[in-house]
Amino acid sequence: PMGDLAPFGDLMGRMVPNFIYMGTMAYKSRYAQDKLANRRMVLMFKVSAYSGLTTFFLKRVFNARRPHKGDRLSFPSGHTTTAFAFASTVALEHPNWKYEAYLLATIVGLSRVNDNAHYLHDVAMGASIGTAYAYALYDKQDKSDDAGAFIFAPLSNGGHVLKYVTRF
Repeated sequence: PMGDLAPFGDLMGRMVPNFIYMGTMAYKSRYAQDKLANRRMVLMFKVSAYSGLTTFFLKRVFNARRPHKGDRLSFPSGHTTTAFAFASTVALEHPNWKYEAYLLATIVGLSRVNDNAHYLHDVAMGASIGTAYAYALYDKQDKSDDAGAFIFAPLSNGGHVLKYVTRF
């Protein structure tokens, strides 16, 4: 019943908005010397990572079969978790965009039920996890101007390392 919105919801549930937001904030932090953007990038990274990892492990603990009888990774919905992690972080940091952010997250959740990939309770739990982490980490974050930053450093073997530094 969702038509073309279902594939869009699936794509948006793959952390695409989260990465775009982090990239935009990283750019603003680096090139516009915007310390608030740096703090926002760190917050989105933490909310996305913590909620995503929590969902990853819960899926393996609950071992619930999907409605389409595929794998046993139904509960909770990872797409919905990351979508609501994004929406809640945006709602807290940019209140003028909260309706659009939550609409996008709702489309993601509905698309998962529409595609027969999740039950409604899978989606509800995913939304709860993403929202809870956003609100908890927003309250706990260091709101000073010197909150730190993530730095990607190349290694001589061609790999990269991610490091969090508190001062430049």
